[in-house]
Amino acid sequence: MSIRFSQKKVFVLLPMAALLLALPGCLDWFGGGDKKPAPMAKKSPARDMAMPGADQAAPAKGMAKAEAPVGEDGSKVLITLAGKPLVTEQSLQEEIERLAGSSPELKEAMAFMGPQIKHMIADQLILRAVIGRYIDERGIDKQDDYRKSLECVMAHARDSVNQQFFVKDIKASASEREVRNYYDKERERFLVSQGGRKTKGVQFDSDALAKAFLRKVKSAGNDIVKAAQGEDGLAEKVRDFGLVHEDKIGIDPTLRAKILEVRSGSIPGAEVIEVDENTYWVVSISGQEEKKYRTYDEVKEQLKRILDEQAVAEASAKKLDSLKEKYGIEDFRETPQEPGLDLPMGDEELPELSDETLPAA
Repeated sequence: MSIRFSQKKVFVLLPMAALLLALPGCLDWFGGGDKKPAPMAKKSPARDMAMPGADQAAPAKGMAKAEAPVGEDGSKVLITLAGKPLVTEQSLQEEIERLAGSSPELKEAMAFMGPQIKHMIADQLILRAVIGRYIDERGIDKQDDYRKSLECVMAHARDSVNQQFFVKDIKASASEREVRNYYDKERERFLVSQGGRKTKGVQFDSDALAKAFLRKVKSAGNDIVKAAQGEDGLAEKVRDFGLVHEDKIGIDPTLRAKILEVRSGSIPGAEVIEVDENTYWVVSISGQEEKKYRTYDEVKEQLKRILDEQAVAEASAKKLDSLKEKYGIEDFRETPQEPGLDLPMGDEELPELSDETLPAA
């Protein structure tokens, strides 16, 4: 069989190869571990006919594609190199499981990608074999700069694995009480809805006009929209403020404050609110909602993981400080000053933003 690579495909796949290199347990791809190649297919006349070697001619163009052989692991051979099995169904699955087991984040990403991940990993195995053979044939791995680059990569990989297992060795976690206390203290972080008062209103420029319309609203059962429909052009002036709460934007702050001052016993209801001597609002408050939060049971598992990670980070920092003292680390450096951010500013003044310039939320 023939394998064709486009230049574009090679450069798309190479970044993933770099990712795999950084994963623990993947260094054996580069000769650093005990990973074995895919088992050789069993010798049989059928195999010799289906897989032409160096001394056999490839099937003529137009002939039916030969059936894939079976490897020694009992699974179908997916990819061959110079007539020998490179990847079998079983070896590919084992490779996928090995990679997934090396990183929870990668496992989640692989699950999201679905069947495509098999092709991507198989492509990486092909790249490894093809590029590896090329490097061997050209003797590139004997060059000084190649060896220096490899030593640098291996050193960084060792540092990464050392840090990973150093943190893994730290035993620290948050207690159930600490998790609960954090939830109670930081409850606003889990806010789902601000709640507020369901409000609609119409603006007038005189107290007399506002009070006259208020009587019509009350006659309509506090339905301000229904009352406005009987007035010429007034229905288009009805504003739906949605839920009005203390952080609501897109509404005059004075109007917002006075809506919130309305006694709960007067809701549902309607009334006139004076903002200033030329601004009067007839508002209809049809109901109110309390703030809604995600419950403790909904967030406790996620919160426990986060606080556990924080506990490990704090314990790791303390452990490092004690190890520095134990191993005699002395630091004679001067603490560098943090760079300041000095941006040139013109003489132009920025326009002020008010609630009225913002859309209703």
